[in-house]
Amino acid sequence: HQALPDDDPKFRLPDITKARSLLGWEPEVGPDEGLRRTVDWFRQEAPRRNATAAAGTPDLEDDRVQREASFHDAVFASGARHGAGKFYLAARAAKTYYRERIGPGRQGLTVLEYGCGRGSAAFELAREGATVTGIDISDVGIREAQAQAEALQLGERASFVRMNAEDLDLPDHSFDLVCGSGILHHLDIERAGDEIVRVLRPGGAAVFFE
Repeated sequence: HQALPDDDPKFRLPDITKARSLLGWEPEVGPDEGLRRTVDWFRQEAPRRNATAAAGTPDLEDDRVQREASFHDAVFASGARHGAGKFYLAARAAKTYYRERIGPGRQGLTVLEYGCGRGSAAFELAREGATVTGIDISDVGIREAQAQAEALQLGERASFVRMNAEDLDLPDHSFDLVCGSGILHHLDIERAGDEIVRVLRPGGAAVFFE
């Protein structure tokens, strides 16, 4: 057997210096225990996910999708997203870059945003002159986004609908841009990716921030 490289996770410990200094964060458990818990979770979760995949493409009421909907309803209703803002401080520069990539020069274009609610990019894009459709699996998130669009008098350019991102009820080749922030890790990436490609117009772009 070949020796493991120095940067293999079995040897390399995570550097949490920045997390400590910027966020005042400390891990709940050490690396060994964290790895053990992660492996245990995947051992329990993998058979269930495989069984779901074998049964075919899920609809909105699929068990996994429904759990996501319930989770995000609770998060939107509680305002927990705002309280978690400090944990994304280290990613601020990357988020700024994402906004720059999706923002300028969108006048007259059609945009689909994955994941919406307060803080959605849909409002900036609508101000730029784009026509934006925002989707989310959370009824609460959709209501919040609609209310904000109306308050900003952007209702004619920004609309929001509850929809499963892995099974879009949207026509082929209907958007110039598909974008989203902090959403892909909630999805089955293959199913969601196929849908993104399907709804993009030829020459369109997909820009996501995770």
